[in-house]
Amino acid sequence: LTPVSLGNDLVSCLYDDLPPIEAITPATKLTWYYNKNTMADTSTSIQALGAGEYIAVGAATGFCTNSDTLRLALSNVLPVNFGEDLITCESIPVQLEANILSTGIYEWKRNGSPLSTNSSNIIITQSGEYIFYFNGNSGCTATDTINVEVRKQLPEPVVTCPSLINDKNLFV
Repeated sequence: LTPVSLGNDLVSCLYDDLPPIEAITPATKLTWYYNKNTMADTSTSIQALGAGEYIAVGAATGFCTNSDTLRLALSNVLPVNFGEDLITCESIPVQLEANILSTGIYEWKRNGSPLSTNSSNIIITQSGEYIFYFNGNSGCTATDTINVEVRKQLPEPVVTCPSLINDKNLFV
């Protein structure tokens, strides 16, 4: 058999460029398939087209053909964007949502100090610089920073007026 090796299956992050796929083989003829469709490229290295199954079939004179399969998955970890810095009143908590559904480690920091939460969402009631880090089991990462200023809410003013009684009606 003509040895053909594509290596281990791959996971690529949605926001990264798709990786090249390389066949290690002494084959003199190489045929590539992507999701069971023949590709035009016959070189030992191709550019991935998307998630799916890649097969390289190698042949050499005097040897039987051989193949290897590689599966490429795309991780659903998207970049995080909390938007512009925020100003809020102390009576209105802010919820930051990273909207990451992948498994991995979630980490939040406020002014450089870790917060005790392992979630993609957090409710903020204090001013500070909030940094979110995500390290997915797939190897994909996401991070973003936002400054939140929580302002003290002034109490409602109390207005008093003198009372006036007129024909058994009380006006205040």
